[in-house]
This record gives sequence, structure tokens and C-alpha cells, in this order.
Amino acid sequence: MPEKKTAAKKPAAKTKAKTASKQASEAKIRHYHNCVIMTDFNCGTANAQVEMRFKNVYMYTAGMLDESKHFPKDLKISEWAKTERPKLVPSIINIMDIPFGNIDSAAFSLYTCYRALGKSTRPNVFIHVTDPGVGFGDDRCILITDEGNVFVGPNNGSLGMMAAYFHSRDIAYDMYRIDKEKVQKQERIRMQQDGYIIPSTFHGRDIMAVAAGMIAGGVAPEALGTEEANPYPVMINPFAGDITMPPLRPGDKVPFYVYRDNTYGNLKTNLSCSPETLTALIKDNAVYKITKPKGFIKRSIQFKANHVFADMTPGHPLLYLGSTFSPNWDERFIELAVNLGNAGDRLDIDHMHGEMLTIERVQ
Repeated sequence: MPEKKTAAKKPAAKTKAKTASKQASEAKIRHYHNCVIMTDFNCGTANAQVEMRFKNVYMYTAGMLDESKHFPKDLKISEWAKTERPKLVPSIINIMDIPFGNIDSAAFSLYTCYRALGKSTRPNVFIHVTDPGVGFGDDRCILITDEGNVFVGPNNGSLGMMAAYFHSRDIAYDMYRIDKEKVQKQERIRMQQDGYIIPSTFHGRDIMAVAAGMIAGGVAPEALGTEEANPYPVMINPFAGDITMPPLRPGDKVPFYVYRDNTYGNLKTNLSCSPETLTALIKDNAVYKITKPKGFIKRSIQFKANHVFADMTPGHPLLYLGSTFSPNWDERFIELAVNLGNAGDRLDIDHMHGEMLTIERVQ
């Protein structure tokens, strides 16, 4: 598996835009629309605990604003919350089928949810909890875009697709490193337990859900963390590192990255092209050889470019456009599948980690 890397490209956060970013986000925020909770727990009980903690903290914080005399003096209120009191509890969207420890799947799913929700007059909160990196280290972060959207979770690569998108769209953001001691202090006040200590596990519930609930309830992010000097190095997962086009001429070959959908074994790739380009390839009867160069046995399978599964006979591999747009609005990500089969098994792709393959146009 390729080594995860810190973004070498210019990140989306721009020093010049910091002040404008904050002013813009403060002006657009009124109430948060949804809270997306995305985890690799695969456990309804664990997700329910994250959801309940978020709601409890949100309602407690919003209630304190209505009774400002009880609001801690050292807890800064967001500018928008001084005039617009949070009144509506954000709708909860639970996603708990992320394969355990699969950062590439987490990054892609977070990006897909963000794009699916689209722009609205009310921003959204995203709590993303995927190991490794949730329960250790100090690189838990709060990211707030100039659109007002909030992302809370580990900086372990799961924000990689978002950073690539923000950069491509010239969307500025501010980053804060969550201070565990500040969160613990506020939880002691909320729980009325002076001796409360945040457990060393389940930080998705005890740190990230708490931070997200307080911010949605009107607390300024700097009250819970330390603002990092921009540009802040968002860790980029390999999937988001080099989004590229498939080779268009016979004989051309390029490396690319995949991870598997554990339900059907389809392969998500970081190749992208426009529908018009794929249609031209299909008319040209384009066939691609996909090769896995690493492992005990070198594997190569030919995939034919096509629109839908029904165009292929059962058991035959196809290369097609998925439903998710790449950071380029005119393009969508390419996926690999076997009609009524399993492409991940055919190429022996790991369930937890993505892999580098090569794609060559052979016809």
C-alpha cells in the first residue's frame, strides 16, 4: 500500500482569504441543517452514542445561549449566535458501513455526502470517525469552510478528498487543532462533575461529537482548539493525491489507485473523465488491461468500456462512469466491476486498504 502523504500541492486554505473566510462563514450561518455522522464502527449502538452525545451537547449549549447569564465567561460565542439563537436540532444522517480502517473509503464517502447535500442556505456538520488516528495523538481537527460547513474528526487522510475539492473550487477554510483539555473542561461543567476525565478510547463520542455539538450550538471553534497557521497541512490520502484521466490512445499506460466496495466488490478508482469521453471510447470499442503488479501473483484482467452492467454478459468485466462527480464538475469517477461478479476478488484487492494498479489501453 502506498504511503500516506501530506499534501505537496497548494492546500485549499489560503492565508489571504482567512479574514474573508471567517466573515463569509459568519454571514451565511443561521442554523445547521444536517449532522452527518460517518464511522467505521459497523455498530448501531456505538453510532447511537455518538448521535446522543452530539444532540445532548448541542441542546445544552443552545440552551445556555438563551440564558446567557449561565454561559461560561471564558467560552467564546460565535458572532452569528449572538443574534441568531440556534433553535432547530440538525437532522441526523448516520453512515456506519465504512470498512474498518479504510481511509480511502472514508475520504470518498465524506466527499460524496458533501456533494450530495449540495449548497443550501443552511450549512451542515460532519463528524467523521475512521481509524487509524482517532484515539491517539493530537491531530484531531475542526475544519470550517467559508460556506459555513463544519468537519470534525482526525486529520488522518479522511479529509483528503475534501481538501482536493476545496482547492479545485477555490474554497477557503480555517483549521483548528482540538484541545482535549478545553473539551474536558467544558464537559466537566456540563456534567457537573469536577473530576471527569475523557476516557482514552471512544474519542468519536467524547471529543469529536462534543466539539461538533458545541459549535453547532453557537460556541466559537477557537474556544475548543488552537487555530493553526494557514496553510495547514491536511493529510492527503493516496486516492485523492493524483486524480487523472485514463489513457486515451492504444499502448498508453498510467498508474492509478483503487479501493474496493466491500458490498459488491466493485472498485472505485481515482481516474475520471467526462461522459462524452467515455461515449467516444465505447464507440471505439476501447478495452483496458488492468494490472496488479504487487503480490505473490501478478494479475491482469481486461475491462471493456461500457455504460451500464446490462450491456455486458454475466461474468464479464467492465469499465464505466460511477455516479460521483470528481472535483472537476464536468467529469465523474471511473469504476471497475464484473457483471454479476466481484472485481475486487478477481484482482485480489485488499478489503481494508487501497492499492496502486496500472491501466493500459490495449484496443
